[in-house]
Amino acid sequence: MKLLKKLMVVFVAVMMVMSLTSRVYAEGGNDETNNAENPTTYNITVNTTKDKYTHTYKVYQIFTGTPSEGKLVDVKYGTSYSGKTPGSPVPKAELDAIGETSENVRTWIAANFTGDSSKLGAEVGTLNATTTSYAAVPGYYLVLDTAYTTDNTDNDAYSAFMIQVVNKDTEFTPKKEVPSVDKQVIDEIDDEEQGSTDGWGETADHEIGETFQFKLIATIPNDPNFIAYKTYKVQFNDTMSNGVTFEKINTVKVDGNAVTEYSSTATSGQAGGSWTLTIPDVKSIVGDVLGTKEIKIEVEYDAHLNAAASVNTASGSTENKNTVSLTYSNNPDATGIGDTDTTPTDDVWVFTYGNNGTKVDANGNKLTGAGFTLYSGETEGTTQPTGTAISLYKVGNDYYVYDSSKNDYPTGGKDVTEMLTTTDGVFNIKGLDVGAYTLYESTVPTGFVRSTNTVFTIGATHVEDESGVGQVTLTEATSTSETIVNLTGATLPSTGGIGTTIFHIAGAALVLGAGILLISKKRMNNN
Repeated sequence: MKLLKKLMVVFVAVMMVMSLTSRVYAEGGNDETNNAENPTTYNITVNTTKDKYTHTYKVYQIFTGTPSEGKLVDVKYGTSYSGKTPGSPVPKAELDAIGETSENVRTWIAANFTGDSSKLGAEVGTLNATTTSYAAVPGYYLVLDTAYTTDNTDNDAYSAFMIQVVNKDTEFTPKKEVPSVDKQVIDEIDDEEQGSTDGWGETADHEIGETFQFKLIATIPNDPNFIAYKTYKVQFNDTMSNGVTFEKINTVKVDGNAVTEYSSTATSGQAGGSWTLTIPDVKSIVGDVLGTKEIKIEVEYDAHLNAAASVNTASGSTENKNTVSLTYSNNPDATGIGDTDTTPTDDVWVFTYGNNGTKVDANGNKLTGAGFTLYSGETEGTTQPTGTAISLYKVGNDYYVYDSSKNDYPTGGKDVTEMLTTTDGVFNIKGLDVGAYTLYESTVPTGFVRSTNTVFTIGATHVEDESGVGQVTLTEATSTSETIVNLTGATLPSTGGIGTTIFHIAGAALVLGAGILLISKKRMNNN
């Protein structure tokens, strides 16, 4: 009897030890033939046929176990669990903290091993386009997308972590989407022919000095891969041509709501060059909806063309091209904002126009001393147009459309309203928008009569062509050069001027002469 009691004590002790180290994790499949003495290996395979990039996936063994009746039992530490002895039993307390189901294990591994490489030891296998499978003993494995190479024509991202419970062959297909970016510019004319029905598009035209708006749009797609990110960073990289001056940021919106959680390197008055606007963590703004629906991020800012802008006097493209790219978090397994990649650039074009004038006499000789004032609209004849003359900024023979509130015009020039010709008879107007204009001769050269008003029109259609380049086509009515002729002629004296004085003197002389003759005749008769 005593011997039987001793045997019972030993049996109970053994059962208690086993209870501390054994845990059942349910998983699909029924592989009863597997056991600790003769473990069967199963393949973890990555399907790379749909991925044009070469990715490298590292396989980490977190736990091992024994499949039994479709379940994983006798859970032990894996080779890649840093700080643990591979093959030693996992204590009951730790198993209790993880939970009963395989889903509990996945969640626990995701929380403890992704984004913290210090907890991971050496990988047990590597998968890529050449080696697509790893033969694994039954257990829990963490598969991380750790590196990729691209063809430099597109952007890419790492796939989210994948946790496999291996008691059967397992294949996974990396699925990942990346953000896109778009840049648009406002145009005053809503015209489907220009490629826009709301004013926003890839091309526009504006006066030099006129404030207008650019819009930057980042789109984060609806993809479950984004759910895995702890934080998600986006950064707009904006590059302006030398002919564009930044003014100010108007709004920053995430998912339709204005936000202030951003930083920018843009400087008011900056002409040309690059600047950035960074939102360090989109997920902290939108919460858990990231990855469950499409998220748009919009930035709108003011700018204007300056005197360095390319001026079109013919159809074609322009140097006033502005670009944006988007830098974004691309690794859900990284710590903090993690690794990043950058999209290709997106471009917009802003056009402005000019009109080159030449003043000549009837023989085609260049005339100096003629002055012209520019007005919007059409005024025929020689009548001075009503309204306010267009302000200009003179630099040599070039006259830029002028906004006195802007301070980025060339030094050494001056603001004027009248354009005066020198010995070459030339005056060049730069920075006009589409529309009708009138040149009025406000100063007439000596010996000439005022020329008839010169009315000209600038009309244009601009779009981004099939090759992705902004192009403008000037309409047939467009005039970008004018030759203005002055004719000589007598100038009649004005009323009350020197002409009437001469007549008064001549009349007085005649009256005086007649009086002298009359007096002389009377004296002769008396004598």
